[in-house]
Amino acid sequence: MSRPAPPIIFFAFANDRVDKARTLRNLPEEQRRVLEAMAVAEQAGLCEVKDKSNATVVEVLDFFQDARFRNRVAIFHFGGHAGSGVLLFESPEGAARAAHAGGFARFLGEQRGLALVFLNGCSTQGQVENLLAAGVPSVIATSEDIPDAVATELSSRFYKALASGLPLRTAFNEAAAAVQTRTGQETRPWDFYVKPGAEERVERWSLPVAAHDPLFGLPDLPEMDLPREPFKHLAQFTRADAHVFFGRGREIRELFEAATLTDAAPIILLFGVAGAGKSSLLAAGLQPRLEASHEVLYLRRDGHLGLTGTLAQALPDWRQREERTGKPLIVILDQAEVAWTRPLKGRGEIEAFASLLRALFAVRESRPRGRLLLGFRKEWLAEILRLLDAEELPRTRVEVTHLDQTGVLEAVAGIASTGRLKRQYRLEIDEELPHLIAADLLKQQEDTIAPILQILLTKMWVHATTENREAPCFTVDLYKDMERRGFLLKDFLQEQLDGLRGWQPELVDSGLVLLCQTNLSGRGVATR
Repeated sequence: MSRPAPPIIFFAFANDRVDKARTLRNLPEEQRRVLEAMAVAEQAGLCEVKDKSNATVVEVLDFFQDARFRNRVAIFHFGGHAGSGVLLFESPEGAARAAHAGGFARFLGEQRGLALVFLNGCSTQGQVENLLAAGVPSVIATSEDIPDAVATELSSRFYKALASGLPLRTAFNEAAAAVQTRTGQETRPWDFYVKPGAEERVERWSLPVAAHDPLFGLPDLPEMDLPREPFKHLAQFTRADAHVFFGRGREIRELFEAATLTDAAPIILLFGVAGAGKSSLLAAGLQPRLEASHEVLYLRRDGHLGLTGTLAQALPDWRQREERTGKPLIVILDQAEVAWTRPLKGRGEIEAFASLLRALFAVRESRPRGRLLLGFRKEWLAEILRLLDAEELPRTRVEVTHLDQTGVLEAVAGIASTGRLKRQYRLEIDEELPHLIAADLLKQQEDTIAPILQILLTKMWVHATTENREAPCFTVDLYKDMERRGFLLKDFLQEQLDGLRGWQPELVDSGLVLLCQTNLSGRGVATR
């Protein structure tokens, strides 16, 4: 999967080119300086910079709604005339034309990726309340008229600081101090405002964080209590664990876009090897982020009903349900491969399912607004593709592969990545530990990385909290000690044997199992 597109910094400059007395002569200089300041960040791949001179309100609205840029704009900067209730864009002839601040605030509040609105005009403080109420996380605005040259100095200093990697508030404070240094003003007419509840997000937001965050621009997780324990051993992560589910950011984004983009295929195929964590990805990673805008129905194939019966019993009429709720419906039908491994006897389960898919999705104009997401093991991909190809049904494929370095680093460090998680679990992690664990795990079999990592983190948590429940620590020494004593390898093998015993107990004591156990040990899983 390719790296997500970087966030966009969008500058809109509007002057009054008809009334010469009101022309802002420094506005072209402000535009030149902020673009120059952001050039280094754009060259480093941290953002894309877009700007419009002589901007009309229609051009700005069109930009946000352009499919290429939708929900990618992180910062919107307006430079020009303004007041407490209006922004003055330009008409096609160059005259000032008012855009009503209330409606524009609601429009900006719908832009999911937006982190900051910078209103670099006179007396814009009156617009702040509407912007924050609409959902904009942070706003820079002024409480009085601002000299043209001072506005230029503030914005150029702010973007210089931002381009160097500073968080939003720090960049603003540095810019304000720089302006005071130049002008000698003891008080400042501008301020930095934050939406209540968004403080932590705003304090952490910086271009480097946003550019490397695959979850950038996706909806925030809903508010919920944190689970008592942050690690799950080999148990599935559920919706209740969403805030402690880390390591699958790329897959979450790919699934979210496949489920929500208007031009995406109606059927999503989610597949991976057994134990890759598909169910956890759906329950803890995808579903909570869809809930605000979609209804989500999670189903597992019923062995007595088959795929068609499972779907029909839970959902008699897909389109009527969408009409009733007013939301697109995402149907997740998991364990679809069982229709091939243990089909209903004598009932033509595959053929009936093909007929249902044809009725739902063959005609583009009558399809449901939502999506059908089929989850299954990778080895059955060819069979499912054959079924869809025979019906000429469009689909999107999302594969859950082994955890790569980025995923391992995220999974190890994630539980101490926010203030809320730190306050809840009080976990400290040695700075070099995530990279050490990633380097060791990536030497192993690809399909063992995820389960071994979950065993490791759970065992380390048990040891660390036994030593000090109030201040547990994941240290390099603890990890090396566990590795040296073989805890990880023995635990992993025991989990596999326990699972095999529940499936075919007669094999557990066979020579085949003993041979596999010896071979696995010889490959040095989680050892050196």
